[in-house]
Amino acid sequence: MTLLLLLAACKDPGPGFATGGTWNPHPTDTSSPEDTADTADTSDTSDTSDTSDTRDTSDTSDTSDTGEEAIPGSADCGTGLNKVACNLTGTTSGGSEWSLWDRYPSEVVVVIGHAYDQQFQTISAYVQDAADKRNVIPVVVVLDNANQQPATQSDAGDWASTHGLNTVLYDSTGDIRGTWAFTSNTVTYVIDSDMKIDWIGYGYVDEDQLDNKMKDL
Repeated sequence: MTLLLLLAACKDPGPGFATGGTWNPHPTDTSSPEDTADTADTSDTSDTSDTSDTRDTSDTSDTSDTGEEAIPGSADCGTGLNKVACNLTGTTSGGSEWSLWDRYPSEVVVVIGHAYDQQFQTISAYVQDAADKRNVIPVVVVLDNANQQPATQSDAGDWASTHGLNTVLYDSTGDIRGTWAFTSNTVTYVIDSDMKIDWIGYGYVDEDQLDNKMKDL
């Protein structure tokens, strides 16, 4: 009897202990032989942060040339009748630069001549008042002074004071003489608001004639 009890006591106690506890064997690994934890990097490695178009779409056209950009036809300018006037530039009696194209889209009358010329003297005497009545901008260019020498800033100032003119230029570079006044001692240009040369007067122009030309602009 004693032997049987000892043998029974040495057998696997099974799921229960005499003390009331339970025996838990190591759990069986029922997972797939492969590691089911997803250790692969599933993040999208493509760079989606910059979706903007990196091409340079800015307007690189040159708009600095105010003549060609702002005045239609100025790329083919000239000094003849019905041409868009090229940019006459000179220095004022006050010493500042003056540009015809800066007056666009105003109407302008330009009188060019020599201080010793009677025709030029007569036109200079009335052109400011005549132009003001028609809301036209007058500018007078003195090429040579009374001594037949190239006019200076002082000469331009004297001419403005003598004839009551707002804007008198002298030809400091010679460009006006060579481009605008080579055909006559005195030349008058009537220029419309498109900078087109509407009329050219060579020599003497009386006040009524010029008034009619400005009225027709």
